[in-house]
Amino acid sequence: MYRAFEVLPTMVMTPYAAFQKELHGMTEEVYLDEMVGRINANMILPYPPGVPLVMPGEMITEESRPVLEFLQMLCEIGAHYPGFETDIHGAYRQADGRYTVKVLKEESKK
Repeated sequence: MYRAFEVLPTMVMTPYAAFQKELHGMTEEVYLDEMVGRINANMILPYPPGVPLVMPGEMITEESRPVLEFLQMLCEIGAHYPGFETDIHGAYRQADGRYTVKVLKEESKK
């Protein structure tokens, strides 16, 4: 769990630039486990504690994969222990129980 705080996601663009792309419809939803190598469109913030793990414009890489694994662990806790779910702002629980996040479309990396 603590490895999630050793390596930060890679900043590819500013949060402002990522938000501008979101305003122009250049985003898509992907499952949480598919976000490696994709530029995040929204802040991902588990609550509690309410500290952002991934900011808009940042990318989870293989090096920063522990951040993703930490998020997946938080999602699994809620699935196994009802009532102890973590609210993760920026991640959306789907009907199948998996979580999706908004990322920039591939062509909008430019």
